[in-house]
Amino acid sequence: MANSGISPEERKLLTLVQRLFDRTRAREIEWEPGTDPNVFAISMPSFTVSIEREPDTEEGSGAVFLRIANSDGQVLQEVSEFESKKLGFENLRELFVMVRKITMGLEKALDEVL
Repeated sequence: MANSGISPEERKLLTLVQRLFDRTRAREIEWEPGTDPNVFAISMPSFTVSIEREPDTEEGSGAVFLRIANSDGQVLQEVSEFESKKLGFENLRELFVMVRKITMGLEKALDEVL
């Protein structure tokens, strides 16, 4: 991991995204779809963690962000793909794709088709 020289807050963010990735892959987290098809969230009593992909453009696929918001919807922290890579987490886009496939029921759909 390329995380030497990062602040305690950045270290916590790195730990958070890595745990989200690991727990999502293990199917231990139930992400909820948002009203936008590119937004998925986990709600807690006081906070919400969301992963979002901006719409694709002619230049390429949209950027992926992880956001932490309080119960009033105010974004407390936002981590972009670029920032997560600087912290040492290379898989934010992969996390989004995994969350989307699980939440949208791709595995179940494939099982039905097969």
